[in-house]
Amino acid sequence: MDALDEFYERNPSARGFLDNSTNEERKLLKIQMDKQNELMMLMNRVADKYVKWSLAKDHFIGEVMAYCQENTSKINTGERMVDYLYVIFSLLALYPLYIAFKKLLTPYDVYINLLAILLMMASDLFHLHVFHTGCIPFFSVPTSYDDFVFYSSIVLAILCNITFMIAHSRHYRKNKW
Repeated sequence: MDALDEFYERNPSARGFLDNSTNEERKLLKIQMDKQNELMMLMNRVADKYVKWSLAKDHFIGEVMAYCQENTSKINTGERMVDYLYVIFSLLALYPLYIAFKKLLTPYDVYINLLAILLMMASDLFHLHVFHTGCIPFFSVPTSYDDFVFYSSIVLAILCNITFMIAHSRHYRKNKW
């Protein structure tokens, strides 16, 4: 017996206010609640099997439920797509960045070589800004608060440095003429 049935037993005059559409919604909600209760019972069985202490078990169940709700909301909002696009476009931008480093490191002019260092620092700051704020600069698009985005932004900053180091070792002051 659910809470609404208990309410109607206490207040029988309130039953006349509901029509058939709300009864159908109640049935769907009851099915959904039964599925949720079944999931909770399954999680309790798993927690009882692997986690012995009650506080740890409650924490484990809470973490699993929060993770499920977070992933469901990310799937529904398409928030993960922004993360993947950020990583893909950042990886694709490494090749034009290498070409820019190559062009800026080839001449013997110190100030043009300094521009290559500034470009490397700007690309690092871009990715470290995403790491620190969780927002892609210039577009003001928030990323999800996920370990994947945090660590991939650090890895992308390191890849920008590696790209600069490769261009520096191959092309620094090596004019063809």
